[in-house]
Amino acid sequence: MLLSGRPAIACITLACFLGEARGEEEEEIPYIVASGTVMVILTIMVAFSVLFENLREKLEEATSASLQPVIRSLFAELTLLGFIGLSLFLLDKLDAVHALSEDMFGEDDAIGEISESVHMALFLVMVIFLGTVLELIRIGTNVSFRWQRWEENILDQELIYDNLRTLTKKPASLANFQYGEHDEFQMLIYSALRRDFISHANIDPHFNFSEYLTVLLGKVLAEIVEVPAGTWLGLWIFMSVAWICNMIFDKEILAVFIIILGWLIPIKTRLIHGKLLSIKFDLVDHAELEKPFDHADVEMEETRHKFTEADKLLRSQNAVQAGGQLKGNVLKAFFNYFNSDSYEPIRLIARYGTKSPYDHETHHHRWWDGENKEPKEAALFTLDLMRYCLLFNSIYVAVCLLVFFPSIMKAAATEEISLHLAYAIIFFGCIPPVMTWTSAPRTVQAYVITSTLANMRNDRVVEQGVRRM
Repeated sequence: MLLSGRPAIACITLACFLGEARGEEEEEIPYIVASGTVMVILTIMVAFSVLFENLREKLEEATSASLQPVIRSLFAELTLLGFIGLSLFLLDKLDAVHALSEDMFGEDDAIGEISESVHMALFLVMVIFLGTVLELIRIGTNVSFRWQRWEENILDQELIYDNLRTLTKKPASLANFQYGEHDEFQMLIYSALRRDFISHANIDPHFNFSEYLTVLLGKVLAEIVEVPAGTWLGLWIFMSVAWICNMIFDKEILAVFIIILGWLIPIKTRLIHGKLLSIKFDLVDHAELEKPFDHADVEMEETRHKFTEADKLLRSQNAVQAGGQLKGNVLKAFFNYFNSDSYEPIRLIARYGTKSPYDHETHHHRWWDGENKEPKEAALFTLDLMRYCLLFNSIYVAVCLLVFFPSIMKAAATEEISLHLAYAIIFFGCIPPVMTWTSAPRTVQAYVITSTLANMRNDRVVEQGVRRM
């Protein structure tokens, strides 16, 4: 990129020198001052180009080959931002725009200044969004390493069963209380889904399932980064509604709206995550989840670790739903907290619901609006929701930094509200983006697993993995 830009920089330098030479006759500016200023500006441009290229190369080197599509999509979005900035710059140079600005605002450069402010706000939104994706890449790399670690002992089923038995024997206490499923249970789910995947794909048992998921993780993150035209249209509709609300409501009501909208983002992210966990639990063969306890050394009734008995018990307690599928507890799926006793069948069914009638050929029906779509497209609506959550979270953070928080502090400075209340509002407003950032990686991980199995399997990636064996 830097080498290809050198001829352009040389042309710019020559044009600037010639332009300043002509300006010397008109304004009598010393040539050394004008040309020196041009050289300083060009030096800064070259320095930024070199820095940008070095950062890009280091980022590509630190990112695995499977996640390289994310890097390409990320820099494509940065190119789009540059194109928008160039378009606004050229627009500001039109005489018609200056005349319109003079008629509307009484100043010929007012529209240009407003355009620059809007562009910088959009740039901040995209920087926050792309920064979130970079963090997802880092976490995705760690997730990939964890999948690879599981793959090392994946054929040792007894070790997997023993790890889960050890976990369930621990007391249900704060020491074993955590957000998200324990690794021991996740590995059991991973193992069961892997065996089922290999069986239906009719491939070698030594197939690297972790590599298959990692490749698709990179594709999913790349799709999240690439903001399609439909998403831009949705954002425009949202901004139009926000503008109308800004014209209608008082600033106090707008402040409440901003806080509410900010909190709706992590709530939606958690709901998506809960849906994906329910799909994953429904996708796995429950008989596989009972195997660790076939010979478990526990002094409990024999039905404790049987999903069929747990299903009967829960249905007897919910007789109204006994004829159909017993739904899970949305609140438990939303909060997603687990303890050592959370993996008994009766607790898992109470959390995620009973087994649905869907099989491998109808797996896409488990998704929102999946019945009306082809298997390969059934998960796209959920992916769009995930992208919207991250984009709206970036917009919320930008609005807070540029408008909301400064307004709160200004109100505190003029004693419209107390300083303690201002700090409380700011603290309360900072919580939603943190919740979204912590939930997003788990949501993406669950999406990758559930959207690439059964009839939604990516056969092309499978063939590539088989050839590499």
